[in-house]
Amino acid sequence: MPEVVEGQAAIVNRTVGQLGGKPDEMLNWRNRILVPYAIAIVSKTAGIKQSQAYLLVRWASGSFALACFALLVTRATGTSYWIGSAAALLHEITLLPTFFHIYEIPSDFTDSAIFSLLILAALRGRRYAFTLLIFIGALNRESAVFGVVVWWFLHALGQRDRKNFFKESAWCFGWGLACAVFVFLVRAANSPIGGHARSSVLENFAYPRHFTEQNLHEVWMFISHPNYSNSYFYLAAYVLVMALLLCNEWPLVPSWARRLTIAAALIFLISSPTNHIAELRMYIPSLVLCNLVIVTVAISKLNLVNRRAVSSGD
Repeated sequence: MPEVVEGQAAIVNRTVGQLGGKPDEMLNWRNRILVPYAIAIVSKTAGIKQSQAYLLVRWASGSFALACFALLVTRATGTSYWIGSAAALLHEITLLPTFFHIYEIPSDFTDSAIFSLLILAALRGRRYAFTLLIFIGALNRESAVFGVVVWWFLHALGQRDRKNFFKESAWCFGWGLACAVFVFLVRAANSPIGGHARSSVLENFAYPRHFTEQNLHEVWMFISHPNYSNSYFYLAAYVLVMALLLCNEWPLVPSWARRLTIAAALIFLISSPTNHIAELRMYIPSLVLCNLVIVTVAISKLNLVNRRAVSSGD
């Protein structure tokens, strides 16, 4: 939609954008400068229109998101790139319902890509790469701060040494707080010229009240009149499929994947009160984690079948 492309330019130019045909300062998008600046650079460098650059960046970021998830799967499970590519296809299908909205959020693909890389860095214990990715991710979407939850579950939870537990916990809290402050500072610095910088910084603190006013009402409306086009149908499907899978296959889930499962659930619970639940894109970090666990279970079952076939002489 033209207003989506114009909205990205408004973020770069620090002007008022449009949402639903109405002027909007887009206060809580003002830290999401990664994609808008990429569009502006591609447009200027290639000498093409903003709309053409927008489509090119969207295609490139979508391809990058799938490649990052495939890389995560291959490195985390030690499987082949063919399996990683199949996993990327599953990831793509799973993400489709997150785009069922009346407007488009260009940061979604890069949200998935950066969170895949954050998980990989956390699994490998790469502190510097992890820290750098968190701040890069914060310039795409504030959900990058959830990366510290993944690190905490992998490196702090289960530590037998109490000193190391508190050390890792303090590290996670410190970088998480620094990332949150960084998001607020970028929002204030990039707010519309002559706009409301303070409101931009404090935007998300109003959402818990929004949860009770809108989300609970929408949930009740869906329960009263369920239909397949409603986002809550897909949200319920996400939760039920994952719950049933884990109940049936929990013994095949390795310890590190179990921790990632709990991290995904916690991120899901943290995201819900501070966002519009019907916008499933809010749960992309949890979906990346859950899809990795699903693929891990599938690979474990495939290896188990192969071992049984070899032992039986087939």
